[in-house]
Amino acid sequence: MGRRSIRSVIGTRHPPVDPLPGALAFRLLDASRPLRHPSWETQSQMKRLLPVILTLSATVLPSAGTTLLSDDFSDGNRTSPAWYYAQGQAGSTLTTNGARQNLLLNTTTRTNAQVWTSFAGTTLNIGETLSVSFNFDASGGIGSADDGPFRIGLFNVATPVETDINSSIANPAWGEATGYGAFVDIHAGDTIDTTPESTLRQRTGASNTLWAGAASPVSFTTTVVPANSSHSIGSTANLETDALRYLITFSLTRTGADSMDLFYQMQDTSGNIIGTLTATDGSGIVTGFNTFSVFTGQTVAEDFAIDNVLISVVPEPSVFLSAFIAPAFFFLRRRR
Repeated sequence: MGRRSIRSVIGTRHPPVDPLPGALAFRLLDASRPLRHPSWETQSQMKRLLPVILTLSATVLPSAGTTLLSDDFSDGNRTSPAWYYAQGQAGSTLTTNGARQNLLLNTTTRTNAQVWTSFAGTTLNIGETLSVSFNFDASGGIGSADDGPFRIGLFNVATPVETDINSSIANPAWGEATGYGAFVDIHAGDTIDTTPESTLRQRTGASNTLWAGAASPVSFTTTVVPANSSHSIGSTANLETDALRYLITFSLTRTGADSMDLFYQMQDTSGNIIGTLTATDGSGIVTGFNTFSVFTGQTVAEDFAIDNVLISVVPEPSVFLSAFIAPAFFFLRRRR
């Protein structure tokens, strides 16, 4: 019985062993012998996928971005990352609001005021977009006789300012700062603003005040949508108990060697757009950035808060798509 079992096993026919592993090892040693082509099945699958891949190449797909700064203030402090403030008149305080977990500037007695933070310095290449988004609210309107009294911007500061400034909004380190900003009118009421002062600008002038209007003399032709709007932030908010009602987005997209598209938008938490600004800088663009700032202007005595700040760089879509297209052409080339 044992012998019959052995003979039956010996006599059993097995399928031939695929010689590819050994052959492949040999061919790796013998460079004169080409590697085996992809199977017909693999080539057929790639052919079927190619139209899809080519369609994707003509479609703008979301690209993976690099986060430069992200802060929701849930840690209860303003030290990591570090946030600072400057005010034209002593009396304000900048705190993380424990109840709402946001960054709150109490503006009881001050005039001009700003907050800022630094992030890892970045240089925009052609096709890249630098974007900042954050939630925002104020205890009332920020309209005044100022030229766009609500301002947000991205700048390059050679020596970042890392200290609070009381009774002043100036610092020598800002003297040569360059960058871009949105100068925006936003109000508490619903009165139509037929002559909005909202503009997008480049900071080029030398001034120790980061947000001085004279330091941002290049005011681009700015498209304001809607053109006739109250740009209203609605009724008075209690920033210590209420959720922040608005989302602000400001982005810079480098479209050429000397061309930059600017975009600003404010919307409510339901996605309704309150106001949009767009413009293009077509000469002498700024490409390096390391500082983000929010400013409210003269005669404004309102608290304001920010939250969920996200600063990121997104590459051009073609870089992202190349990872999908290259394998398809590799297999088709091998087929030929």
